[in-house]
Amino acid sequence: MSASIIPTIRGYLSGDDAHQTAGIATITELIAANNPIVRLEQSWFYPQGGGQPSDQGTIGSSTVTHVVYDKDTGVVDHHVNTLDGLVVGEQYPFVIDEILRRRHSALHTAGHLIAAVVNCSHSALTATLGHHWPGESRVEFEGDLELLSANDIPHINSQLADAVRLDLPIKIVSSPDPLSREIEIQGFAPIPCGGTHVRSLAEIGAIVVTGIKKVKQRLRVSYTVN
Repeated sequence: MSASIIPTIRGYLSGDDAHQTAGIATITELIAANNPIVRLEQSWFYPQGGGQPSDQGTIGSSTVTHVVYDKDTGVVDHHVNTLDGLVVGEQYPFVIDEILRRRHSALHTAGHLIAAVVNCSHSALTATLGHHWPGESRVEFEGDLELLSANDIPHINSQLADAVRLDLPIKIVSSPDPLSREIEIQGFAPIPCGGTHVRSLAEIGAIVVTGIKKVKQRLRVSYTVN
C-alpha cells in the first residue's frame, strides 16, 4: 500500500454507527477527474458490494452519486458531481439519502431471512448468492434443487409473514476484523455480512417471494418488499 493512501475508517460496519445517516466528516483527499472523488477520514456511506447498491447523498454541497470500496487499499471512494467548495483537511456535513438506505437495508435483510427460512426447512439447500437491488432482488441456492418449486411460494411467504409479525430484532456482531462481521436475526444462525440492515423485521414491511425457478445449477428465489 502506498504511504500516501490513508485507509478509510468504515463507520457503516459497526454498532450504532451502522445506522448513522448524517453528521460531520473530514476530507483527506480530493481527486479531480471526469468523475471527481472525495475521500474521507471516516465514512458512513455504504459502498456498492455484497449484492447491495451503494448509498447516495451529499458531502457539503456536493452530491454523492456512487460509492466504492477498494479492499486492497482500504479506501472508500465517494464519486461526486463536483469538488467545488471542498478543501482537504476541512470538515463538512454529510447526509445519506435515508429513504434509499432504508430500502436497500430492507431488501438486504429480507434476503437473509429468506435464506434462513429456506435453510431451516431444507438443510440440503444453501444460499450462495444474494442480489438485493430494487426490482431484481433474489437469493440463489445450491444443493438439492428438487426440494423447492413455485408450489412452495405460499408456504414460504406465510413463514416470512410470521417472522415479520414477531418483529424479530437484528443484531450486528462485530469483531476487530471487519471480515468477521456477522448479522443475526433472532432465532436464526448468524450470517457473515458487511451490508446494511434494518434494526428489526417489522421495519421491512411485507416480504413477498414472487418466483422460484432453476437457473443453471442453482435455484433462484425472487422476492420484493412492500
